[in-house]
Amino acid sequence: MVNKLIPDPALNLQILRCHMFQKEISTLLCGQLSTADVQEAEQELEQLLASQIDKKVRPSKKREAIEAEV
Repeated sequence: MVNKLIPDPALNLQILRCHMFQKEISTLLCGQLSTADVQEAEQELEQLLASQIDKKVRPSKKREAIEAEV
């Protein structure tokens, strides 16, 4: 599989973090990480996902301005 960079640097960072979490989980499954390490990774992933959901749910400033005009 060829990794392609997406033009959005923030999205690239999120993808990199997801890969990092996947690697940590795989390592745990092989018995190389402690439960605390996995819990920390899970919390970071939950925070990352929550921040992304929050960004997508909130209307943009431009959309708010358009809706205010209507």
